[in-house]
Parts: sequence; C-alpha cells; structure tokens
Amino acid sequence: MKKKSKVSLKTALFVIAVAVIAFALTMGNYALALWATLASILGILYWQWPNILSLKGQSEYAKGNNTKALAILKKAHESSRSRVSNSTAYAYILLRVGQADEASKVLNYVLLNQKLKENEKLQARQILSLVKYKQGDFEEATRLMEMVFEGYKNSSVYGALGYYKILSNAPDAQSFNDEAYEYNSDDKVIIDNVVILALANGDLKRAKELSDKSIEAGNKGVEIFYHAGQVYLALGDNEKALEYFKAARSCERSFMTTVTEKEITDAISSLEGEETEEN
Repeated sequence: MKKKSKVSLKTALFVIAVAVIAFALTMGNYALALWATLASILGILYWQWPNILSLKGQSEYAKGNNTKALAILKKAHESSRSRVSNSTAYAYILLRVGQADEASKVLNYVLLNQKLKENEKLQARQILSLVKYKQGDFEEATRLMEMVFEGYKNSSVYGALGYYKILSNAPDAQSFNDEAYEYNSDDKVIIDNVVILALANGDLKRAKELSDKSIEAGNKGVEIFYHAGQVYLALGDNEKALEYFKAARSCERSFMTTVTEKEITDAISSLEGEETEEN
C-alpha cells in the first residue's frame, strides 16, 4: 500500500490548530481565528478526501451509474492517502459489476501490505473469497472464507460460508446454517440458505414459513423470489409460484446473482405451458 502519514502527525496538527483558534479568540484576533479555522477545514478535507471520494463512488453505484462510480472509487483507491477500506470498497464494486479479475488485482495489492491490521486482512480476504468463487476457484474461495470466519463472525460471512457449504454438500451444511439462523434470523441471505436446505430436505412447512417471513419483511431479490416460487410449486400452488418466478425475473441482476436467467425463464415457461394446455 502507498505510504500514509502517521496518525500522530494529524493529531498534532489538529491540536495545534485548535490551540491557535482558541488563542486568537482569547486575544480578540478574529481574523487569525477565521484563517486558522479555514486552514483546519482544508486540512480535514485533505486527509479525508479518499473517504469522501469513496462514499461518493458508492452513492453513484447505488444510483446505477456504474462507470462514474468506478472512476471515482479508483481515484480513492489510488490516492496517496487511501485507506484499506477505500480499496476494498472499490474491489467490491468491481466484483458487483463483473470485473472479477480487476477486483482480484486490487485485493492482492492490498494484501501485500505488511502493515495491515488483522481486521483489514480479514476484510480483504472476505471480498477476495467472493472473487475466487466467481472465478471458479471454489476451493480457494472456501478456504479464504473459513479463515475469515475464524477471525470474526458477522451475517455476511455466515451467509457466504453457509451458501458455500450448501454448494459443496458439506456434512455440516445444515448445522452451520441453523447456527447462522440463530445468529441472525432476520438476514435475508441466511434465511434464503435455510429455505434452500428445507426444500432439499422436503420440509416444505419450514421452507414456506421462512420464505413468507423474508418477503413479508420487505426483502427482495432474484434468489428470494425464485426460491419462494420453488416452495409454492412444491406445495402445488402454481399460481403463486408463477407470481414469484415473474417477480424474480423483474429484479435487477448483478454479477453476484446465483440464479441464472435460464432457470427463471424455464420455470415460467413450464408453468405458462401448463396453463395453455389447461385452457
């Protein structure tokens, strides 16, 4: 990573600025106080500029302005005052828009820094795990996420690792995802993982209960609606199933979406074909 100024220097400059402002006010020198205040504001903007850029970039991504977002986030990442969080935010958005290889380069660059704090390493590895998954290196993706899980636990780690365990038919897939649900029973990814397992195990009552709970809570997404459609299809409610499959088709997709457009189209075509035959 690029060399950053020490925190102690920034703190010292801030203390000096405050002291100058206080002294100027005490002496009635308001012009000096004003200039010292302006200097302080400019100093804060200078040091925080990468963070400001990063927030702006993420905001543009949320609006759907991907090209503009990446340009801004890249500037934050390349700044001499860039922080690890700026780089990982850039890498994550790169991944979301399908630029997995570029995201991998950014994260590997971050991880080369010998001065990284442990939580910063884990943060970078968590996103790198998702990158490896999308690049087809499932073994490395799992290894990295398990390393992260050993370091700290949160809903996103539980959700990703739980899904990996489902994909690999891990012996502890059920127990791990049950543990994840106990950890956060409101997280939409965790709930969806448990729905997938309930469907696979034929526990339609639980699958419906959790799927309904997630949707009633306002959760949306391709996977959520698609699996809800599968639940109602298994229950024999084709009309409701078709409604959810169409809802899944209307959702915005990203590079991280795990249900393919073909799966959704095939499900809809199958049910609409049955309706045509009946009519």
